[in-house]
Amino acid sequence: MADALLAYYDLGVKTFLIRGFDPVVDAEDYGRELLPLTRAKVAARLA
Repeated sequence: MADALLAYYDLGVKTFLIRGFDPVVDAEDYGRELLPLTRAKVAARLA
């Protein structure tokens, strides 16, 4: 999913609204796994 977000980032999207089936659990997973991975990939591109 991080790569899908990066595709939108490449198009200029900087803000995302991500929703799941179980809002609390999904928000925890996104905060723990998806967001740090996505940020790392963006940082690697900028380096």
